[in-house]
Order: sequence, then C-alpha cells, then structure tokens
Amino acid sequence: MNNNIEYQKWKKIMLKEYGKNSMEFKCNKDKILFYSTYNVCLNEYYYYKCKCPICNNYICYFCSFNGNDMFKKCCIKISFYKSFFYYGPTSINEPIEKSALFMLIPGLNIFVIVIYFFVLFYPLEEK
Repeated sequence: MNNNIEYQKWKKIMLKEYGKNSMEFKCNKDKILFYSTYNVCLNEYYYYKCKCPICNNYICYFCSFNGNDMFKKCCIKISFYKSFFYYGPTSINEPIEKSALFMLIPGLNIFVIVIYFFVLFYPLEEK
C-alpha cells in the first residue's frame, strides 16, 4: 500500500478531513479501510474500537476483530492500553484501600500483585 499512489492520495485527504491524529481501521469482512477521529476511538465504552460504515460492526484498531459486541475483549493489546491509559489515570485519584497494605507483607505480596494486575487487565464490571 505504501507504493500505491491512489492510496497515498486518499490517505492525505482522510488526514486533512479527520486530523493528523486520526486512526485508520481495516474491516476484513467488507474489505475496506476507513478513518475515525482520535476522540471517537478513546470512548470509555469501546476503547480503540470503531464502527464500520458498511456492516456497522465494531472493529478493533489493533487486531481488526470484527464483531457486534462493543464490550468483547478481543486482544491483549486493547486490555493493556485501556488498563494503563484509561484506568491508570483514574485510579491515581482514588484513596489507598486497607487491603492494599497486604502488598507490604513478604511472600504474600506476590499473590496480591498478581491479583491486582489481573483485575487491572480484566475488570469485573462492564458498563
């Protein structure tokens, strides 16, 4: 695609229309490429996913997963990005719980850390 002149022209038009920080998605079902704005991709409910304009399914930015369930976790990259760049800044403002003090006890702390990262990557509550 980098050598395709028509694709390069289309890409320049899309970057002008959606902005320099827009994101390119690929729908494998419909075999199309489309762009979305960065702010749409950072939506709290479907982080780094966007709706295909033809089939109206949600497409993952990282693995191009095509599905109609916006809450489906399709790849580890999307869990990683949401954990650190969405849940991370919001959890800084929360007070430290007393259960977090178990992380200071030697031997027990490894289990608490593993559980903490499991909850961070795979939150139990979905909206």
